Amino acid sequence: MYLRLTANLSFSQIGEIMDKSENWARVTFYRGKTRIKEAIEDETTM
Repeated sequence: MYLRLTANLSFSQIGEIMDKSENWARVTFYRGKTRIKEAIEDETTM
């Protein structure tokens, strides 16, 4: 997520840096985004 949000890199560039596919970078980003969203929702319901 850091590379996407702070360095504003494309998923293709992130995949290349991490030696993974563009699809891997995209899926990993959105899974992380979902986890953060769920954690925030859990915090607000407590």
